[in-house]
Amino acid sequence: MVMSVAQGVLFIPIVFLGNLWFGLPGIIWALTVTEGIVFLVGAVMWLASRHAIDRGLAEGSPERAEEILA
Repeated sequence: MVMSVAQGVLFIPIVFLGNLWFGLPGIIWALTVTEGIVFLVGAVMWLASRHAIDRGLAEGSPERAEEILA
């Protein structure tokens, strides 16, 4: 959800700036630039939460998974 909102919020200003600075090629590259920034946001989120994810995976077991799914 965070990445989707970030993409939506960043896209419009990047389109305007791309148009202002580079014209039509700036508009064309705006989506690629936005996707790159959103990728960096996702990487930062993953790096920030990977210890919690690893800890949760280490504590898991097939029995616990079946109990949660039931």
